[in-house]
Amino acid sequence: HHGTSTQPLKMHAYKVHFVNAGNQTPSGENLLGKRHNFFLGNDPGNGAGKVASFGKIIYKNIYQGIDLHAYSNGGHFKYDFVVAPHAPTSAIQLKYEGVDGLALAEGNLVISTSVEDIIEQEPLAWQIVNGQKVMVKCQYKLNGDEVGFDFPNGYDTALELVIDPTVIAATVAG
Repeated sequence: HHGTSTQPLKMHAYKVHFVNAGNQTPSGENLLGKRHNFFLGNDPGNGAGKVASFGKIIYKNIYQGIDLHAYSNGGHFKYDFVVAPHAPTSAIQLKYEGVDGLALAEGNLVISTSVEDIIEQEPLAWQIVNGQKVMVKCQYKLNGDEVGFDFPNGYDTALELVIDPTVIAATVAG
């Protein structure tokens, strides 16, 4: 950018912990061919160089029988939980650390920060039934600083289930 700005940058970071999740190593899919360098300070040993970039990151069995897929779609951070048949969706519990507050509004999860509200849109969920994508009613379940998912009309536990929220106005870095 040309020139300098005297305006302070407004930033807010928070963490989402996967409560009682397994300690999994992520794997990448869809290699993008780009390499990035990440270094903190002047010590070359405090970082990584030529890090591969992927279109999707997968955590297999983040919960027993449940995988987590993280990717970008249309400029928005996306994550899906892919639930194997008979795996308990109640195991999915997301604990938010460092936020100013959590609330539900019109089916969305509102994450309040010192800079702005981050919106996780009402989650979509579906199953493939006889070769057809069938939508499943899904909603957030808020318990203090922890978030889970609820299925008010139930779903066929004998089939794979995909839970698909969309995060609006968030940047992932660091």
